[in-house]
Amino acid sequence: MRKSGKVVFGFGILLAVAVGLVASIDPGYVCKLDADNLPTTLWSYPALCFVTWAFSVPLAFMVAATGVLM
Repeated sequence: MRKSGKVVFGFGILLAVAVGLVASIDPGYVCKLDADNLPTTLWSYPALCFVTWAFSVPLAFMVAATGVLM
């Protein structure tokens, strides 16, 4: 694996861990969810926070896999 592949791999893993931790530690605080602030649609803010979390971690692992293949 070349140095650029190691950098891309490290960035992908760091991104996956960071986004996973931010959204998983306390979604009530990060996404400002409570019983009075439930999302009305998928694209409103609290729901969009979870959509971002759901897609960013697999995307970050794809970036890491690309780094392994470099």
